[in-house]
Formats: sequence, structure tokens, C-alpha cells
Amino acid sequence: MATELSGAPPAAAGVLGRLRAELAGNPRAAMGLAAIGLVLLVWLATLLDAARLDADERLAEVQARAAMLERVVADPAWRERAAASDVARAAAEARLWQGTTEGLARAEFQDRLSAAAREAGIMNLQVRVDPVGGDDLPGGVSKLVAALSADFDWPSAQRLLAALASADRIQAVETLVIQTEPLPRIDLTVATYVRLGDRP
Repeated sequence: MATELSGAPPAAAGVLGRLRAELAGNPRAAMGLAAIGLVLLVWLATLLDAARLDADERLAEVQARAAMLERVVADPAWRERAAASDVARAAAEARLWQGTTEGLARAEFQDRLSAAAREAGIMNLQVRVDPVGGDDLPGGVSKLVAALSADFDWPSAQRLLAALASADRIQAVETLVIQTEPLPRIDLTVATYVRLGDRP
């Protein structure tokens, strides 16, 4: 035994020697230690198996995504759809308001709405344009919302709504309220999107 423990520190050699002597004289303790070792081996094997299964699942997911991308790229209509998407995006971006500053963009939006309302025959118009805080969009695009209030006349209101829908800039009516008493009034909010920066 001294030869087997010669490479171990003296304290460790003594502990190992006593443990071996105790196990040699106590078969139950030896069997218990062996059972504990077996349980640890099973536990480690379970952990390794779970890690392998998790890695296999992740690999399968990556492979599935790669196969999907390959199918998309191999689709002969993919380039056509991508080109159509680029055209639609360019058309949408062309309808954005362009302003060197937010103040100028708000003023131009308000002037355009006021002119459209006058041409439609809207009377006693009040317009207020406010930025929508915290609603900044990608690409330096921001949202503006205008609140319009005026005397209500149905033919004039129809002409105004038609003008807003056919404008060369994005103008979406978000709310529309008509009241008939005590005086006929129309209140609506119109949203648009502006890209700040140097004009093209």
C-alpha cells in the first residue's frame, strides 16, 4: 500500500489508507459507496444525454432555417417579388413629407391641410399639428398628427376626405367625429409621416 500512495501527500495518503481499511472491514459501507458512485455516474450520463439532445434540437432548427432560406432563394419568383417590394417601398418613401426641420414640416403639413379644406368649401376651420412623441420610426421617419375642427357641411366634408385620400403625400384620417347639436361641427385627426433632413 505504501508503494501505491507514495505519490500522494502524507495527509491524503493517510485518509485513503484509513478509508480502504474501513471499507475492507465493512462490506456494507463498501456497497453503499459503490451505490453512490453508480448514482453519480447515472446522473452524469443523464446530464450529458440532455445536453446532447438540446444540441441536436438546436442543430435541427438551424438546418430547418437554412433549408427554408435555400428554398426561398431557389424560388424563380423570389427576385420578382423582391423587385416588386423595392418598387412599393420606393413609392411609399416618395409619399413621405420631407423637411429640413420638424417645425418646417409641421408648417407645410398645416398649410397643405388648410388649402385642401378651403378648396373643399370648409368654413371656420381650425388646424393644429403636433408631433407624436416616442413614435419615431426607422430611417429617420417621424409621425405628425393634425387636429382639424370646422363647421359641418356634408358635401364639403366629402370633398375634403376625397382630397386627403388622393394627395401625393401620405395622409391618413385616424378619427372622425360629427356633431349636429348645438351647432353642426366636424372634428377629425389626420396623420402623416415626415423624414427630417436635407431635401433631396
